[in-house]
Amino acid sequence: MQWKIRLTLIFGVSLLFGACNSAKPTLVFEELPSASYTPGIAYTNDLRSWKKYYESCFKTNLFANAFYLGLQDRVYIGSINSSHKTDVSKGINVLDTSRGKNIFNLMYIIQSQRCGETMKLTQQLRSDFFKEVDSALASDARYAGLLSLADTGAMSIIPGSMYNNSFIEERLSSTLDSTKDPLLLRYKTLVVQPGNAMLAETVELMGFQAEMGLKRKLSPAEQERWNGQATIDNDFSKIIGKVAISADGYLTIQVNKRYTIFGKFVQVKDGSK
Repeated sequence: MQWKIRLTLIFGVSLLFGACNSAKPTLVFEELPSASYTPGIAYTNDLRSWKKYYESCFKTNLFANAFYLGLQDRVYIGSINSSHKTDVSKGINVLDTSRGKNIFNLMYIIQSQRCGETMKLTQQLRSDFFKEVDSALASDARYAGLLSLADTGAMSIIPGSMYNNSFIEERLSSTLDSTKDPLLLRYKTLVVQPGNAMLAETVELMGFQAEMGLKRKLSPAEQERWNGQATIDNDFSKIIGKVAISADGYLTIQVNKRYTIFGKFVQVKDGSK
């Protein structure tokens, strides 16, 4: 890619929810204008393509000050970005699922939709999706060599379900104000530091389907070898992708990874000072 956004993923399992705090939340959240980032042409074209798909799918405008994050699965809601350092909040968890707590105490889904429509791809997006398909199939030795037989230049993509998520800022502030957890106290210290920004609203993509023709007819042995379920590995867990080859030589690959496509960053200030 010709552009780079330096972000850090906060993996989510270890928030200590305390009792409701009746005190007024002290944190103040100010949106970071998307115009503050000067992108290259590839970024602009990809953002435009995803924005058009999103707005056609949801029948509404994309939220203001949305940054395009790329087809990536390492950055989620709650991450802290710094222009000076990557992984600012590495190892600090914000969302809790391990202690029987509900992450929707802190965030909510604004809307969700599955369109099932083919997406118009830029050259860069085609390359990004191909890399994801290639990486997925490379994790299973049964599919070695399959993509070399595919007409990837004519690959079409159908995105999966999309979700627009947002933090509930008042509850997040109350949680960070009342927590005794040393890690969350450290997170609060980092998030209010000048120059840092938190990812407070996102658009997430739950997988996609890639379709393409084959350059030649497969033998019966190849048909048997390559049809079925593939185990696809990513950094966080094993997920299942379906690989199907039709009798007329059409290849369909389902990748079930979770991606964060758009994000809104906020600068967080300590209003008690």
